[in-house]
Amino acid sequence: MNSISAKEFLITTVLVSAFVGFSYGIDCYYCDPTDKGCDDPIAAGKGYPNCDGLTGNNNPMTRVLDQERERVENKTQISYICGAVKVSNKQNKTFEGIYRTCLLNTTTADHCKILKNEFENEKFGQVVECLTCDEALCNSWTLDNFKNSSPESFTSVLLYTFLSCFFVVYVI
Repeated sequence: MNSISAKEFLITTVLVSAFVGFSYGIDCYYCDPTDKGCDDPIAAGKGYPNCDGLTGNNNPMTRVLDQERERVENKTQISYICGAVKVSNKQNKTFEGIYRTCLLNTTTADHCKILKNEFENEKFGQVVECLTCDEALCNSWTLDNFKNSSPESFTSVLLYTFLSCFFVVYVI
């Protein structure tokens, strides 16, 4: 039986870890102001669906997602990004706050413009801020500062930096 060298093992590990996140799709926080804990999903231990399973027409976020999916010709090539919008609604405070969702990963759509129009058309309120990101669970911005508070993104960067440095120093 042949044993694998440390160099081969490291190269394989780096390559596999670089692509493992893409093989299962992406998870994004999905909630609205009526959901308990949506203001800070990390602190609340908020659950999250895989974007592939998210569907329905019960709010502007899923309607936009379903409409985007309908426009895609090759349904097997669908990939996602995460997004969040901060909404103001002076007439109905129930709809005011942060909405988190999955969006199609496409360079041709202006997701924030589409969400803004959908929220206003459906009388959910005015989108005052909109952010998108492309890592799992990266749409965890808090209501107070609407800033990414996700430790997962920082941890991933540290891990890949460490592996890259290790690879350069000990393998090459």
